[in-house]
Amino acid sequence: YFSEVNSVNFSVGASIYVGSNTASDNFPKVGFKIKGDNKEVFFFIDVNASRNNNWGNYVVRPQGQDWIWAETEGIRQYVFLGDTSYNKNYKDLELIKVGSAIYFVSDGKVVQYAEGLFSEDEKVVVGILAFNLNLRIQNVFQASSGLEFENKLSEYKISAKEGSVIDGDISDWSSESLQNPLLIPTINNKNIKVYAYLEVDGIYIAYDALHDKYVNNKESWYENTNAEFRLEDSVRRYLNSKGTYSRHEIDSSCADVGYGKIVTTGGAGAYHSIAEIFIPWAMTPWSYSTKLTVAGGFAWKTETETIFIDGWINNDFVYTVEADPTVKSKIITREGFYKGEDLVIDGNLDDWDNTIISSSLEGTNLNRNYQTNMFLGSDGLYGYVKITTNNPLNLSDFSNSWSVNENIEFWINNADPSVRAFIANNIIYSSGFISSIAYTYNNSTKELLFEFFVVYSNIPGYINSDSVVTIRLGCASIDGGWFMPINTDTVVNSLGLSV
Repeated sequence: YFSEVNSVNFSVGASIYVGSNTASDNFPKVGFKIKGDNKEVFFFIDVNASRNNNWGNYVVRPQGQDWIWAETEGIRQYVFLGDTSYNKNYKDLELIKVGSAIYFVSDGKVVQYAEGLFSEDEKVVVGILAFNLNLRIQNVFQASSGLEFENKLSEYKISAKEGSVIDGDISDWSSESLQNPLLIPTINNKNIKVYAYLEVDGIYIAYDALHDKYVNNKESWYENTNAEFRLEDSVRRYLNSKGTYSRHEIDSSCADVGYGKIVTTGGAGAYHSIAEIFIPWAMTPWSYSTKLTVAGGFAWKTETETIFIDGWINNDFVYTVEADPTVKSKIITREGFYKGEDLVIDGNLDDWDNTIISSSLEGTNLNRNYQTNMFLGSDGLYGYVKITTNNPLNLSDFSNSWSVNENIEFWINNADPSVRAFIANNIIYSSGFISSIAYTYNNSTKELLFEFFVVYSNIPGYINSDSVVTIRLGCASIDGGWFMPINTDTVVNSLGLSV
């Protein structure tokens, strides 16, 4: 046991060399054990017979049940411990506990994370546990306060828990972080909402999913219902309904997720899942002090929902076209997804400059009057389209083709794919390049207003404020069909459309 470590916060470490097996055991183990009031956590090298593997686990075991190695309480996670061998070199392992969070370290890299295993003020004891092995242990380190402990936190970019509890419940998320979700449509009135924000301890992501089918009994993670996403480092991360989440794998196809949980209610055809994911800064290339935004692309796997919104879905994965996880177009900030600084995107023009409104493009097409304008602001392209029809619109209509629903579509700098938004079931959905969008509809005046914002980083070919941005814009309405209020590549600047 570490003699002086039983406090809420601590850091311990040791260098471990495995000499040989001492019994006929294919998987003897060595690592750290943390023992609390009613459970113990064992973080270990899962030693194979040849003593040449580079994997380990952490496992949670109820008090007095030290024979349990399979999943218990939903927790036993694989971990890649790095390339350094433990029978030809000393393997450096560390544990860092900060409040209710535990960081697992191998060879100077955080490789695992867990939270909520012990209460924030629960005192624990820590030791090195091994069986059926000849060992050498050196460079033992322990600290529970002071400069040594603070240096460890700084070295690994670790901060005390500040954000939401990862428990499959987003009621503790701030209202600001929930204001501007990514909405992904599926069939049968289902949809997926994605939220995210940056906190001093790491990156938080949540999915609020209404879906038709739920799978959690397949061997491979990707066969189960899952949330999959890529951040701007382009490596895949996931959380699946079986309770596992992405770890660094041998082929480096997946990057680490610190901790995740999916809670699903309902039944066939009417499932509701909340998926929460936390990625500590220690498990990313970035840090909170230097990273103000992180870009990402997001998808959700929901089996059977394979045909919807032509071009908006791929096999069993649902995502908006340009929010395919391989295309990182949603910008995560400390407040939530980026939503623009110059105007509030709420389907209301009260905060627009009167000069820009008065110079808007207006006209009549078939059964509609229209008005539209856009301008380049401090952080992106702002725009609106107002359509007034002779007959009222039924925005609760729903079609499996996005182009049949009330919609707008525009091209920025003449680039494909186009940027699109449509209304179905009184909800507005947009392709991934749109950072924020809202609509209002006045049934008495029959006036439909779209208001939108596209951050500069999502504009093809845009470099700086001197760059040229051109626009084409079209609309479709059940009352009149397709028309193009802006039917040429029209220049947009800070003063509006140059018509």
